[in-house]
Amino acid sequence: MRLENNMIIYEPPKAPNKIPLIDISDFYSSDLEKQKSIAWELHKAARETGFFYVEGHKVPLALMDAQLDLAKKYFSQPDDVKMECYSKNWEIVRGYEPIAAQVLDEGSPADLKEGFVIGNDLSPSHPYVSKKVPNCGPNQWPHSPTGFKEQYNEYLHHVTGLAKDLIEILALSLNLPRDYFAEGLDEPMIFSRLLHYPEQLNHGEKNLILQLRFLLEAELLRED
Repeated sequence: MRLENNMIIYEPPKAPNKIPLIDISDFYSSDLEKQKSIAWELHKAARETGFFYVEGHKVPLALMDAQLDLAKKYFSQPDDVKMECYSKNWEIVRGYEPIAAQVLDEGSPADLKEGFVIGNDLSPSHPYVSKKVPNCGPNQWPHSPTGFKEQYNEYLHHVTGLAKDLIEILALSLNLPRDYFAEGLDEPMIFSRLLHYPEQLNHGEKNLILQLRFLLEAELLRED
């Protein structure tokens, strides 16, 4: 795929041999041509690979490290402590999901992971909650490790900002104004999971759902 005279020239897709790494720092400059260049790189990656890494964003490295450390501390706790926030005991999908709790397709193996789920933390008086919009309501927060809620919320705040930046970049890549999708981002639907895959011989099957996802990975979440 290439761009000529503002027209996308079709080229047969090729199987990617790597996930692109895109430095988006120039998008924060005042140079429109640099912004468009970044937008085009993101556009190509989204169309041709479907996945991409980004660097040069505004999520602090220390905050990402703290989030990974938070996950390690949380999942290293005894099962009975984690089960205090068991998601099945909550009115919506929020809280702890034990290993093998998720089966994506009937008849397929359970997914051998554990997780902790949060989303938009909405009070009972919020319009989405009062109108019973599916999966909208308050989060379930654990008492330990200390500062779990504060750390997670700060991380999610920054990642939500990055998501809005990427949507602006994608809008620009379609020759639309940067703020074209802004109206739909006043209160975006957020769903976030901490995941831990203990060492194992067989993972459950995974389906891919088309949406904008952010994945923060670390080797330190693997058990020795």
